[in-house]
Amino acid sequence: MARSIILIMFAIALALLLRAAPAMAVDLGAPGDSRFVWGFYEAETGEGATFRWSGPKARLLLHGVPPGPAILSLRLSGERLVAQGAPRVALARESSTFAAFDVVPGWRVYQVLLPPGALTDTAGVALPLALQTGVSVPGADDDGRDYRALGLPLDWLGLAPLGGMAGPLMRTLWLSWALALLTWAAARLDSILLPHRAGHPLRIATLEVVAAVGLLAWAARDPYGMAWAIPPLPWALGLGTVLLFAEPLLAARSRLRLDIDRRWWAVAGLAILVLAQGLLNSHLAVGAGVALVLVGLLILLAAPQGLGRGLWLPPATTIPRCAAMAILGAIVLLALALRLYQIDALPFGFWRDEARHGLTALHMAADPSYRPVYVTDLRVQLPGLGLAPFAVALQLLGVHIWTMRLVTAAAGALTALPVYALLSRLATTAEGEVPPARGLGLLAALLVAISSWQITISRFSFPTIFEPLLTWTGLWLFDRALRPADGRASRPLAIALSGGLAGVCFGVAAQTYHIGRFAPVMGGLLALAVLIERRAWRRWLLAVLPAALGCLLVLAPLVSYALRQPDDFNVRVGAVFALDEGSRQGRAPLSVLDDSLSRHLLMFNVQGDMNGRHYAPGFPMLDYVTGLVFLLGMAALLRRIANWRSLFLLAALGLGLLPSVLTVDSPHGMRAFEAAPLSCAIAALGLFELLRMLRPEGTRQSRPLIWGTSVALALALGLNTWLYFGMMVSDPSVFQSFYMVQSRMGVYVQDAQASRGAGRIFVPTKIAENETFRYLSYGVAVELFDGATLSSPPQSGDRFVLSGYEIAAELADLAPYLGPSPLPLEVGSAFPDNRGPTFVVYQVP
Repeated sequence: MARSIILIMFAIALALLLRAAPAMAVDLGAPGDSRFVWGFYEAETGEGATFRWSGPKARLLLHGVPPGPAILSLRLSGERLVAQGAPRVALARESSTFAAFDVVPGWRVYQVLLPPGALTDTAGVALPLALQTGVSVPGADDDGRDYRALGLPLDWLGLAPLGGMAGPLMRTLWLSWALALLTWAAARLDSILLPHRAGHPLRIATLEVVAAVGLLAWAARDPYGMAWAIPPLPWALGLGTVLLFAEPLLAARSRLRLDIDRRWWAVAGLAILVLAQGLLNSHLAVGAGVALVLVGLLILLAAPQGLGRGLWLPPATTIPRCAAMAILGAIVLLALALRLYQIDALPFGFWRDEARHGLTALHMAADPSYRPVYVTDLRVQLPGLGLAPFAVALQLLGVHIWTMRLVTAAAGALTALPVYALLSRLATTAEGEVPPARGLGLLAALLVAISSWQITISRFSFPTIFEPLLTWTGLWLFDRALRPADGRASRPLAIALSGGLAGVCFGVAAQTYHIGRFAPVMGGLLALAVLIERRAWRRWLLAVLPAALGCLLVLAPLVSYALRQPDDFNVRVGAVFALDEGSRQGRAPLSVLDDSLSRHLLMFNVQGDMNGRHYAPGFPMLDYVTGLVFLLGMAALLRRIANWRSLFLLAALGLGLLPSVLTVDSPHGMRAFEAAPLSCAIAALGLFELLRMLRPEGTRQSRPLIWGTSVALALALGLNTWLYFGMMVSDPSVFQSFYMVQSRMGVYVQDAQASRGAGRIFVPTKIAENETFRYLSYGVAVELFDGATLSSPPQSGDRFVLSGYEIAAELADLAPYLGPSPLPLEVGSAFPDNRGPTFVVYQVP
């Protein structure tokens, strides 16, 4: 009751403060002005004013203003625009122009009326308003050199809203909502971390009062700065609200006496989820699909012994170790088959970054003294250790389009092993009283094996694929150290050894791809979760200290490099950081994160990565079946969030998504790749919980359930196989994202090296300069031609390899050497869309 009174008083006071706030005024050149303008140059002083020149992409973002009509005042000089003969200034967004006026020479104040929706959307989120003008480049003159594209100089801007209380009330609603969720989250966290001292409302009420007073003081001092710092966050607040109301709704349901078999609840909830998943996957009605998901999950959670009630309980049946090992072996073989099938043809070509990895690995293989800690050559920007497996493979097998893919395919398939080991062990106690949940582990391993997300990255020559293999192996070893079974595994030496090996795995994982930097943090999450549950410090330290030592020893060279060369170490991460000013383009940081949160909440069931190299554009990252049971698993984990295992998996999933959430072009299948095995593990938990609910009371097995589960898993296998080997093969947004011509020409040149009696090979200069061709033709000397200009005179028997992009033009240029109507000696494989061959070979007569 006290917290509700505090919240009401806060809302009233905040509404009054925002209503009495002064009109917005932004002085360009003053501290903090960049929060409201973007695309302007550095501040300058002249003619009695401090101003900024606008650039070609100048925009205004006025945070905290109401969504209604307003009068915008701009003090600017039209001298330069008039001199150019282009005095027109427009305020627009995309194809909509909200105001336009002509300027005159000299400094003037211009006022324009902006209609509703010009500055903010209905939720109060600031929208970019482009300042469109003519631009010109001063160039070089007596005063110096200035090659900036300049628009107009802007001194200050002001905004006078014409609406009433709508804007302040909307902002009050958002902030009150956020404060309510903050206090609820604090209370929930308090009950989890301090279960024996929970139930003291004074701590939470004090926190609420401090937060409310701080927000009110901020609103009184700088209301528009606060609006920039805490903008409306519909997705974050919506997610928090769902979590807030789920618990009391379930508590209310538990007080009702409904004599309905839990299986009927399960069937009803599952039927709704099946429909919802169809709406989400097909994009027919995403909003309705999300609503149906919430309804379906609520029914399953509210059922007697509902979803999540059986999570982490001993399994009803156990699979013998020998049988589990046989099944696991079959799963790994299936994973290998899916990753090795047509490995020389799918993907159809190589990407430049793959070629750069190959060229660096070839350098490592050829030069024993070249062992870089961090590779900056060829714009690779990756730790050298992650490329070492490629160097070994190239040294053993030579340069082929499949050489590096063979390594990544094996790593992707082997990831199923530690996923099985860790998840089957999580359901055991430290003393081994509960047998391993081998069925759960096998199901998670199978979902990893057939995941099209995993298959796609497993065929991409990036060290990203090593990260989950090493991280999950480290987590399994670390869990063995933190919760050893009885017997020899519980001896101090065995615990220290397992912990040390786990730390080594985390340290190596951190040197694979950028997301590997979170691997030691993932281990820390597991250690913290176990400590919260057990609070056995001495035994805990026996495992943690060797793990920390092993991790630090392996990471020492990379850490030393990062301290000595921080700019080189972070250049790639900084270039894609979503909160960088250049990436935000004036948007509030929390608005950027909220948008990113929305995309990542929908990536598993609606739409994932749009980059065809990483995944099928426009498709969810999980197939229909896996995505559906993933929702069940998430709901079950949230219901049992007080359990340390649930807390760890949820935190690990959030950590796995974080590298993608914080970067541009998200969701990103590579940067979020740690979430791939985690989502499969959570999906396995969801399916097990559903089977428990559908299983008749007092029985261990049900033949219809076994058949139904088998059909569902077969459907998942079919959908993932179709997506990668069917749909993605013919999708232009997939195969056009690779260097098709350069790849196929490089393979041809490498294979032609075996023909000792053949003449020289001429290739286009542009092709020869491409990294993909350079890698795949490594070690082969070629001649060049650029139009009719050749690097050396051709001789009889020499071959010209013509690009599939320029066959007609290159034939015309080479007619003096090949003749007017030459016949092709060889024709390269056709483009996937059958538009023609990727290359054609002609021989000099």
